[in-house]
Amino acid sequence: MLNQGNQDLSRVEQLIQTKQVHKAFFRLVQLSNQYSKDEKFLRMLSSVQGQLSDFISREKTLKALMDVNSSAVNVIDYSLQLIKNGKLQLAEAFLTALNFSELSDDLRAICAESLVSIYVQQNNFSGLEKQIHLMEEYQMFNEMFHYGQAILELHFGLEESAIQSLRKAVGLRDHFEQAWVALGLLHEKRGDFELAQANFEKALDFNPLNSVALKFLAQAHIRTGQFERSVDKVSFYLESYSFDEEMTKNYIQLLEMAQKNDVAQREAEKMFYFSGKNLIA
Repeated sequence: MLNQGNQDLSRVEQLIQTKQVHKAFFRLVQLSNQYSKDEKFLRMLSSVQGQLSDFISREKTLKALMDVNSSAVNVIDYSLQLIKNGKLQLAEAFLTALNFSELSDDLRAICAESLVSIYVQQNNFSGLEKQIHLMEEYQMFNEMFHYGQAILELHFGLEESAIQSLRKAVGLRDHFEQAWVALGLLHEKRGDFELAQANFEKALDFNPLNSVALKFLAQAHIRTGQFERSVDKVSFYLESYSFDEEMTKNYIQLLEMAQKNDVAQREAEKMFYFSGKNLIA
């Protein structure tokens, strides 16, 4: 039975390695009753579900894996999926229950960075402050430390210090889009509009679908008449998020500035139609 199990899962592993993800998934479904408590099976299933972007099912699989083996790795993997699925409080509960001092350096870093992310999203400044102090204690001066430090400094009104902390964060991780957006928002608030635009554009280089960066950039270009610099970026965004009313309004203004009035009219009619449907619903 053990040899048969190894053969079954080895075949699935080969399918995954050759990028036959859908075949691997269907085979795992066929094996699910037989191997539902098997760690290797559950890890494979969670991997395939992640590749298929089935994050709701992946959360359930990782929970089952954690129930089979509550190792720190499994707890952290489950918590990361909870964060992705927006279940921040539950993720926080699992992560804070881990013994920080007993984690390996890599797992400690993932745990600390995840908690900083949670506390920032929750505006939980007391939790964030405790986590930053804990990271100081373990000398974890990575990009998330500086980002969390910047958010705390902003909370206490220390804008110049926050800018320096954010610069340290992007210096350590150039593709840190949230830090670039935060820098852009700070410069926008201080009236440094060219710097703000440069920071928003940097964030969009790494994630063209960052709505905060794109909205501020589009509004800046509308204000300065530089419509050609963001009209394509907004169009690309709306291909994925066509029901974003605020972004659509920006797009219509940009199109009108570009004298594409027929396209602007169609976008206005589409926005009116969908907003009306939402009101009726």
